[in-house]
Amino acid sequence: MTTTGTLGAEPFTLAPAEELLAPCPKFRLLVLGNIESTKIEIFSSVLGIELDKSDVAAVFRSTHEINKEIDLGNANPRLSLHTSANFGSGDKEAYKAAVDFLEARQQSSNVADRVHCIWYCVSCDDDRTIHGLEAEFFRQLPSVAPATPAILVFTKYEELIASVRQEWYRDEQKRGVSKVAASHILRDLTAHEFQKRIGRRWDAILGDEHVPKLCVATDDDSSGHAGMERLAAGTLAELKGKNERLVFAAAQRSSPAISTKVCANLAADYFDVNTGHARKRSGVEVGEILHDFFAKSIQIFNFKDPHKVLSDPRLLSRILESVFDAAELGFLTGRGSFDSSGQALIDSLTPHDRACMLTQALAGVTLFFHKLAESQWLHRDPVPQLTAHIVERELSGIRSGKERKAVFETIENSSIFTQCHLISQVSDLILKAVGQGEKLGVPDNAFVIEDDSELQEISLSFVNDHPGPDDVVLPNGMRILALN
Repeated sequence: MTTTGTLGAEPFTLAPAEELLAPCPKFRLLVLGNIESTKIEIFSSVLGIELDKSDVAAVFRSTHEINKEIDLGNANPRLSLHTSANFGSGDKEAYKAAVDFLEARQQSSNVADRVHCIWYCVSCDDDRTIHGLEAEFFRQLPSVAPATPAILVFTKYEELIASVRQEWYRDEQKRGVSKVAASHILRDLTAHEFQKRIGRRWDAILGDEHVPKLCVATDDDSSGHAGMERLAAGTLAELKGKNERLVFAAAQRSSPAISTKVCANLAADYFDVNTGHARKRSGVEVGEILHDFFAKSIQIFNFKDPHKVLSDPRLLSRILESVFDAAELGFLTGRGSFDSSGQALIDSLTPHDRACMLTQALAGVTLFFHKLAESQWLHRDPVPQLTAHIVERELSGIRSGKERKAVFETIENSSIFTQCHLISQVSDLILKAVGQGEKLGVPDNAFVIEDDSELQEISLSFVNDHPGPDDVVLPNGMRILALN
């Protein structure tokens, strides 16, 4: 149902939730790689699809038909996946097929038919020269498919990490460094060694072309999953169109933060800041907004839900019951929501309080889906299927946990309901309320040290007054000698 109201003098329409992804219902990804460089963990950890080694071997052979989508069954209804061998072996037929495929897709007037992104996979342990066809591909890409971003994905990064760690720990003195300090040093050393061995070769052929380089490890630990999250975040950052960004947020199953941020942006659309403060848009009821947002959030998070657990008609009410006390809940639900004069309780609130309560409700729904995604996606391979037990566990956790109080206090103490000029301030508040504002605001390369003693410990061991040309300069100004 389409609901029409007014926003100032302009008509405002709340479109049906099912139309959210209609312009581009699937994210079309082209992966160029080979058996050595394209690890199955990329597909399972980032996209939530299961491919075994024989599948990978088949789809990256030179005989594989690039135009044929990989059959994913019902594993991820928001993804269209195409694959082909990369050009490191000098396969001219594979090169021509890929260029022809990209050109044909680029000419389509339907955004859903185009290739939305390219992952070009290279193994970190593949000590080879870059083939001329690879250089030619990246030179030609801006003219062949100017709207299609490409990302160089360097796999098997864990093997480079292990090599650097082994070399570094040969020095007996360095074994006394604390784990916190060592982890940061090794991270920067590995990044430097990658650039020296591999990265600068690719920089030389890319020239001024903008092609991000992302390294991913496939360890079964937090560092491995962090690399997969960076690949998802890096892909999103390269997408310029709104429809492509929305559908990628739905297609990826690696980063709850990505889906949460997109949902927070959608939630902000229900507010008007034209009067200088955040207010609920007029002409649309709070209940309609909550049902619309709930339906859109389910699409963006795109859970594996074969048992239709999220189709429970009472789930939205159960979420609100977990977030609000009984007295507050009466303002949002149909039970006791009218006063003695017949006026809806939510309408009896001041515009300030009404906007505040709506923001709390939207943040509560966002918090539920975020926690559900964390329980499903993070460090889980394969991604598990949803069950009613898992949903109830997360609802109970919100009901009895600290997040609920944090959501209310963060929003109640916000100044956007008295002074607000940017709609992004509303989405930022929701992210902050669900505990994601700080995380999403910290750069991936932020250097964090626990205390000053850690800095002294690093300084005493590694500062050198006679730096060499290949030394590493850490973000705190310290210099680490390059590995020989």
